[in-house]
Amino acid sequence: METESFINDESEPAPSILESVTHLQDLDDDFVYAYFERELISSQFETPMGVNVLNAFPVLPRKVYASRVIWKPVLGHDGVCGHRYDFVNGDGEIEAHAEVFVSFEEIHRVALVHRLYTPLARASGLVDENSLLEFNSPASHYRRLVTFLDNMQTNQFYLPLNELAVGSQIDIGVEIDANHTENEMSSLAQTVWSRASYQLRMISNVSIRAARQHNSSEFSRTGLD
Repeated sequence: METESFINDESEPAPSILESVTHLQDLDDDFVYAYFERELISSQFETPMGVNVLNAFPVLPRKVYASRVIWKPVLGHDGVCGHRYDFVNGDGEIEAHAEVFVSFEEIHRVALVHRLYTPLARASGLVDENSLLEFNSPASHYRRLVTFLDNMQTNQFYLPLNELAVGSQIDIGVEIDANHTENEMSSLAQTVWSRASYQLRMISNVSIRAARQHNSSEFSRTGLD
């Protein structure tokens, strides 16, 4: 089948010939982070050749934006005190927040929580599965991901459904919430976030590179590279 038969026009929709391609073209750099969801409904995708086709089971990013990052303390489920970072957009609304817990000076856990997330909403399918994205020891997660990708079989492929993409807004300087300026943990707020965001960026870099490789293999498989 020739490539031209896949070209979109106004009278005939393109067929679903790609499968589970990640829409990396939707990731500009001006966001904090993005998680990914695999959709059941096909969506249009423009290939590197400029051909518009339908992508079956597309993997789409959900981006979180911020103009400010504001710190406050948080109490974990196990009673351990941690660091909370609110991602506040230009309208003053919290789009999401990160919870970071440190153990023996190591980043022990990072949770990225979208504003719409509640346990009940996720269990009911009312919000995205990855509206809560957790990394128990981001450094260990990174190492496991690299090991998996290095040993991936030829009949396997990678989708970034357990990882994230990181944008430039993750580097916004941390402000201290006015109600917690006297908290002794506030002096560590920027240092902890810098370390956590660095580890998240490492995961992001590997994840995006692997997703791009799967995209390329799909373009090659369908003759659209």
